[in-house]
Amino acid sequence: MAKIIATRHAPNRTIVRDGMTSQNAVRCYRNSPEDVMVQIRRIKEYVSVALTFDEAREFGQALIDAANE
Repeated sequence: MAKIIATRHAPNRTIVRDGMTSQNAVRCYRNSPEDVMVQIRRIKEYVSVALTFDEAREFGQALIDAANE
């Protein structure tokens, strides 16, 4: 069953610049003292969203739950 997580920050879609060679990847990193960034990268674009720590924990648990279904 899919779970929707409402986030404080809206996701952003960005077109990839020429010269960026990484593709088909998921990346997470600490964006600020208050949130983490999740990026999902495809060949010509990526989507990113800044998650609060609580949202990130909820997202992580949703991934684990979906993998166990």
